[in-house]
Amino acid sequence: MIERLEKWWNQWEQPLLLLSFMLHPKYRLTYFNPSIENLSFTTLGRYLTYYYKAWFQKRPTRLLLDFEDYRQKNEPFDDETFGQFGGDVFKFWKYIEGDYKELASIALRIFGICVNAASVERMWSSMGFLHTNRRNQLNNDKVLSMSKLRASINFSLRKKELQKNEAEFFDLNAKPVDDSAENLQQNPIDDEEITGDENIITSERWENELAECESMLIEEEISRLEEEEALRDNPGSLRGDLLTEYTHPAIDTRAKWDLKTLFSSVIDIPKYLSNESI
Repeated sequence: MIERLEKWWNQWEQPLLLLSFMLHPKYRLTYFNPSIENLSFTTLGRYLTYYYKAWFQKRPTRLLLDFEDYRQKNEPFDDETFGQFGGDVFKFWKYIEGDYKELASIALRIFGICVNAASVERMWSSMGFLHTNRRNQLNNDKVLSMSKLRASINFSLRKKELQKNEAEFFDLNAKPVDDSAENLQQNPIDDEEITGDENIITSERWENELAECESMLIEEEISRLEEEEALRDNPGSLRGDLLTEYTHPAIDTRAKWDLKTLFSSVIDIPKYLSNESI
């Protein structure tokens, strides 16, 4: 079992997972093996800086200073303050966000990541629709943005359709009033309005117009993303300048730890794995 876990663990972006553990005020580095030389606040502080630059496209000004306050458990990073939040780490970081913006922004970004696939299955399906064998050179950012755009358009269309159905429902159930003669005198019917095909919106025509609108929006979004990608690929761009000194954590050999030696022996065995429960 451990060998299988090691195989998958070696492919993961390990610093991101370790930071999620370390930025929890209750855990920090408590359960990690203290004898591992390249696993410390100093080491993970480097990756903390990397993710700040990668996510927010700017250099930090006091990130490591705030991180040192967190390491020393200076208020509000002390156990007493965190204890008032009932273990809710997200609310804790939202509380201190005003005074520790850079550190809190990373923590909130990490703890805001969904830890299961249930809520993103639909998005994966949409990304598979966009990233096909004939269109397989799109990078992750572009596919994700296109999926979000497509989801936004579909949501807008469903919302309009729902509003239209509600309006038709209330019109059908409205109490009829026998004032047709009076209405005809005040508002005579124009034959052109009845016979003009251009004024008749059929469901087929409506779907075609929506499809054209969606296609135009997707083309505009693709064009915008291509411009952004060109800027990122440019060595003189801000992103390139910020991350030149880094190797991506997923492939950085210095950012790999073995599960066998990563954790200390103070971790209690879960009850469902104990001999008594088997």
